[in-house]
Amino acid sequence: TFADAPAGSRMAIRHNTVAYNYYWFFDEFTVDVAGDIPTPPTPDPCDAPTAVNATATASSVTLTWTATGDCQVALVSGNSWSEPAASSIVDVAAGTGSYTFDAQPATTYTVGVRQVCTESNSDWVTRTVTTDEQVGIDNVEFGNSNFELYPNPASGSVTVSGAEVGATVEVITLSGQVVDQFEIQNSKFKIDISSLPAGAYFVRLTGQQQTAVRKLIVK
Repeated sequence: TFADAPAGSRMAIRHNTVAYNYYWFFDEFTVDVAGDIPTPPTPDPCDAPTAVNATATASSVTLTWTATGDCQVALVSGNSWSEPAASSIVDVAAGTGSYTFDAQPATTYTVGVRQVCTESNSDWVTRTVTTDEQVGIDNVEFGNSNFELYPNPASGSVTVSGAEVGATVEVITLSGQVVDQFEIQNSKFKIDISSLPAGAYFVRLTGQQQTAVRKLIVK
């Protein structure tokens, strides 16, 4: 029996004669085993994430997906995928389904996600996106020059001058969220900005004869 033979053992066959013992040594040999040899268990499959999507702003890339287990995500520059360095791979717990990376404006990135399983990982699923251009607040003013805001910077309230009666004025954050809206009642219409946090905003005027945008600094 070979069950107790140590690793690296050699097999010898001895033939006895009257005068001599003959030995044949074998380093490699095949042993027939009676009965069926059990089949090794098949590892559980590691399914790749599904419903993978990527969206971008000027400063970020957001990756979303669906998976049953823990995942890993990574972002690489350019429009083709290459295996990311281990230090740039981010672990994401099961059930999260999204991750947002910081990014540079007007840049192309490829992002990937894979599911992490006990015995292996799934293949990477990748998407390529290009971030938006950064729009500076100093470059967005346009429209009828009669439309003015004062004081500016302001706190508490600001007066809208030169806007047509009935036009709509919207106060918008730099990310594009409309936080307040007014209808112009007279040629010098005061709007309340006391609830706005300090910072920079856009004020957009939309009327039948006027369309304009001005920057507003809230103190």
